[in-house]
Amino acid sequence: MIAEIAQRYNLTAREQETVQFLVEGFTSKEIAQRMKISPNTVKAFIRLVMVKMDVSTRSGIIGKIVGTRHGLEPPAGRGFSRDYSQRISAHGDLFEF
Repeated sequence: MIAEIAQRYNLTAREQETVQFLVEGFTSKEIAQRMKISPNTVKAFIRLVMVKMDVSTRSGIIGKIVGTRHGLEPPAGRGFSRDYSQRISAHGDLFEF
């Protein structure tokens, strides 16, 4: 799944690795230890991913990934459509707008 997200949002290999650890629930400090980089570098990767994915939080990154897994993510470069809203409702109102 990360590979699909990486391709959609043009993530680098290190950004992908960071996102994978983030999805697994690791803190920036834990990610840094595993990647053998500083926590500040991890935070920089996370900020770059947030910009590429057009979200403003770490949770937003995870939300995009979960949405993609459940078929709730709209096609890249498009706004919300009526069909998209209906699919969200069909999946138990996972998100509120």
